[in-house]
Amino acid sequence: MKRILLCVALWSANLGFVAAHDRDAALLKLLPASSNVVAVVHADQVLGSARGVKEDWAGRQQDRFLAGASMIPPNVTTLVQGMQLRLETSTLIAATTLMPFPEGFDLWAFA
Repeated sequence: MKRILLCVALWSANLGFVAAHDRDAALLKLLPASSNVVAVVHADQVLGSARGVKEDWAGRQQDRFLAGASMIPPNVTTLVQGMQLRLETSTLIAATTLMPFPEGFDLWAFA
């Protein structure tokens, strides 16, 4: 609980504190103004991390996505999520998730 509140405190003050790469900046601008918590996930870096490589996360990504165990499609490298939390009760009011699909990505291929 303390970790969540610390994260909320760090992110809720202002989106200007987010040190985002250029690829994230456009997505951050699309989040609702009511977002008081922001998460930026660089899936390509997570999958390429020492632990990700050791546990073959990239090799299992498509199966996990199709099974509903992962919300990030295999070809997406960045995910930005904005949430509106009621801080006093840690209640989620709304969440918006944005992810750019690479050119030529065919979501229907997974159907």
